[in-house]
Amino acid sequence: GLLMAKEKIAVVSFSNQAWEWSTNPNDRLTSLIEEVLLKSGKYEVLNRNELGKILKEQQLTAYELIDPKEAIQVGKLSGAKLIITGNILNVNAAYDYSLNVWKSEITADIKIINAETAKIEMVSNFRELDVADRKFNIADNAINATLEKIVAKFNRELNEEQILPKEILNSITFETIRGNNTNPKEITGDLYLPTNFDNKVKVEWSLDKNVINTKTGEVTRDAEDTLVNLKAVATFG
Repeated sequence: GLLMAKEKIAVVSFSNQAWEWSTNPNDRLTSLIEEVLLKSGKYEVLNRNELGKILKEQQLTAYELIDPKEAIQVGKLSGAKLIITGNILNVNAAYDYSLNVWKSEITADIKIINAETAKIEMVSNFRELDVADRKFNIADNAINATLEKIVAKFNRELNEEQILPKEILNSITFETIRGNNTNPKEITGDLYLPTNFDNKVKVEWSLDKNVINTKTGEVTRDAEDTLVNLKAVATFG
């Protein structure tokens, strides 16, 4: 199935447009994303040092990867199918004396770029708040906790946007669309062609000969037997 082959993915160090804290939130966010990708077992994560060498050789920054030509070039050189990058836009950390906790609020953008087409597959903006107990006595613990919340939410979105459509396609077999037909080589009746799954994944059907209505599944039989290639494309949203 499609999920057996791991996609190679590159996580580019995030840019930090916010105040620099000792925890270095941009490096920490990059590392957390790499960790969840590796733990999922669904991706091969490109070594960051290897990626850094490629960027240095191409004289590129992470920001420049948004340029279609540059993203495709890095994809070709690294073998990565997807590139994840983004910006930390704001980091606030302050001590709340009334609650005896450190509070942290972070705003970040995370982008997934298709390294084969340069299409931006996913753009998400996160604004999260978390706290750390006074006993830690440093703001960095609250910042780390907030970054972990951002990555957890990103991971949920990634699973839906990148994995769910593939799982839907894997679930479509002759048995699920056959209607009253019993043999895929002898289609005599209408097919069941689903186009929407839980309002999350849309499926578009296409074929090389105009003998099946891809919206209704209605089959129009020719005088002679016709070989038809039926194709399904699933997209999130």
